[in-house]
Parts: sequence; C-alpha cells; structure tokens
Amino acid sequence: MVKKILGLLLVLTLTACSSGDSQMTAAEAKSESEVIAAQIMNELSLTSSMEQVKDRIVKGLIFEGQDVNAEGTLYFSTDKDSADAVGVFVSDDIESIVEYLESYVEDARETNRSSNPTQVFKLANAVIAYDDDTAVLIVCDEIEKARKCAENLLGGE
Repeated sequence: MVKKILGLLLVLTLTACSSGDSQMTAAEAKSESEVIAAQIMNELSLTSSMEQVKDRIVKGLIFEGQDVNAEGTLYFSTDKDSADAVGVFVSDDIESIVEYLESYVEDARETNRSSNPTQVFKLANAVIAYDDDTAVLIVCDEIEKARKCAENLLGGE
C-alpha cells in the first residue's frame, strides 16, 4: 500500500510539473483519496471543471446520512447540467462503500431520466472500481478512458 501511495505521489508530481497551471499538485492533495482523485481528474482532463464536495454533503448524498468508516473525496462538475463526478473512498469495509456508490448512481440516473436525459447514458456507464480498501467512482464522457484509469490506479483489477 505504501508503494502504491508513493508511486501515485511520484506520478502526480511528475504530471503536475510537466503540465499547465490547471493541474492539481501533490501539495494541494492532503489525503490518500485526494491524491488518487487528483490523478484521475488530471488523466481525464477534468480538473478545471470540477469542484470538491464538502464532507457533510458527501455523507448525506452518498452515504445516506449513515456514519461510515471511510476517508473519502468527491468532486462534482461545476456545470449544473453535467453529471460528471470523481470520487475516491478508502475504507476497511469496501463492500459497503461500493453498495452506497451503486445506490447513488442508480438514484442519480433515475433523477436525470426526466430532468436531464442527456446524462443518463453517462450515469448508466459510471465506473465503480475497487480493490481491498479503495473504491473509485468516475462519471464522465470518456467512459473507456475512465475504466482504464481506474484499473491502472487499482493495480489492474
């Protein structure tokens, strides 16, 4: 796990050094989930269009108000008509986190079906990937690129 974190920090630092000003740097990312989320957004070119969601909103929106033992980071698009999202959650009970993420995506898909139908396909193809202690949620236009990004970050699983 330490090697994975150090590798992510190295890649993030190299990416930030070789890219424009809109890139999030490792210094800005404070937790493991923030580091991974920053890398995802950088790889998918979403950094300038995303905004971090406050923890209390994440608890209500994703975890249905339940106290969940998870450290996480969630970003939503700043465009109110876009369902783009990047979330990374680290927990000892990853199965519960995945269930909450799947429930969130299903609810968002139903909500957008009538109010914003152009986003339904994106939500239907949301990437939810996980390993032993980390779950990743990616909702964006670049579906295949998002899948590959999640696989690479989680060790090819």
